[in-house]
Amino acid sequence: TPEMLLLEAQNKAKQTEDIKKKIDNLVPELKALHKDTKHKPKVRVYEGINGLREVYWDLLYTKEAKDLKTFSDPATIFKMFPDFVNQVVERADRGIKMYAVCPSTKEVLNLIEKTPPSAIDELLVIPKNKFKSLNNIAIYGNRIGLASPKERFGIIIESKEIADLLRSNFNLAWEEVKRLNKS
Repeated sequence: TPEMLLLEAQNKAKQTEDIKKKIDNLVPELKALHKDTKHKPKVRVYEGINGLREVYWDLLYTKEAKDLKTFSDPATIFKMFPDFVNQVVERADRGIKMYAVCPSTKEVLNLIEKTPPSAIDELLVIPKNKFKSLNNIAIYGNRIGLASPKERFGIIIESKEIADLLRSNFNLAWEEVKRLNKS
């Protein structure tokens, strides 16, 4: 009937008007979330074994990287990537000094013993019960690399502010680990 068609058209118009009102109410909130800031961090997510490789090798493609500060389990990295020694050699050849805090597991200590010491790197170990994660974090240049070998993904965050904050935190931890290793 014509009345039914009119009623249906009115209902559709009301639904459309309700949706428009909801969107109008959301627009200011969305604009606030999407403020134009001068310095937005760049975040990239990598998946799978090839993605992890990109995260671990990114340091070599970062021109502003003067050193590498990392909490890592090198035994896990070398198990996944037996050719990781090439990354280590190239990093050292470029003069990028590594400061690493690693768990004192049998595998890591064995790896340290077998690997010729680099003239520029410093490595400290902490009790494995204090290093409960297989995840790795690396701070280099204006970037932070996070890698989860177990879950097979990695993240690179490019932000000077965040990198500086985490570098400061690493430096505090580094001094404490050095102090604990002496005592």
